Amino acid sequence: MLWQKQTLYERVTRSPAFVVIPGVTDQGVETTTLTEHVDIFPTILDALGLPPVQLCSGNSRQETLCTEGVSLLPLVSHPEEPLKDMVFTHVRRLVRNVVYLGIGLRVPDYRYVEWPQWNDATGVADWDNQAGKELYDRVNDPEEDFNVVDDPAYSAVVADLSKVLRAGWRGLS
Repeated sequence: MLWQKQTLYERVTRSPAFVVIPGVTDQGVETTTLTEHVDIFPTILDALGLPPVQLCSGNSRQETLCTEGVSLLPLVSHPEEPLKDMVFTHVRRLVRNVVYLGIGLRVPDYRYVEWPQWNDATGVADWDNQAGKELYDRVNDPEEDFNVVDDPAYSAVVADLSKVLRAGWRGLS
């Protein structure tokens, strides 16, 4: 049983979003493109016609106001066109007095997760000390039941997704 949004798997991280903007979404819009909760704030600003907030750079803990999301308003006109190639999720776990941060990367065909030790004070992951890694082939295993991270057939996928995950969303530019 999965509950409380305390996991990185699809059936918990996938959440419906309902955005109503009078005069804009009156006909309804449906999309299955990848989005994140961090996209809500820039979407509201965009819908209100307010200037966008700058993207966070470096350590967002040191910034007064920034965003890590994008406006979802382009989906109103083009719901079939993806805004993002990937989205990130994370969950903090304490295991025997050691903090791990499960960091998940969702791309159209895969979900990839690494569990590095995490320093709450610095906000830095120790990639050399991990509790594990996970890879789910969402095309062949949409329920994410089988971790294929150690399957040699997926070694190139693991290497590529690990590089992207460790670079984080800022590494996408």
